[in-house]
Amino acid sequence: MEFEWDEAKNAENTKKHGVDFHEAAIAFYDENAVVLFDDVNSAEEVRYQLIAVSPNRLLFVSYTERFERIRIISARKANARHTRIYNEFNK
Repeated sequence: MEFEWDEAKNAENTKKHGVDFHEAAIAFYDENAVVLFDDVNSAEEVRYQLIAVSPNRLLFVSYTERFERIRIISARKANARHTRIYNEFNK
């Protein structure tokens, strides 16, 4: 898998959510990851939401696919709802 992101957005995301996009990229290798279509934010481009485990914690990652690359838009620690979704899909 190839990943890309805006470095300024990564710095902003790290400051705001405490999650670096490098850590978010690792979560894509979680074999139990849950991928959801983001119908709310897909007006200009198709976006997805990933709920998956990084080496440190369960993450919620917003991303899109561009030219066979995954472009990370934002990442944060999964909240209780995301945790329930992840656990439900992985019973």
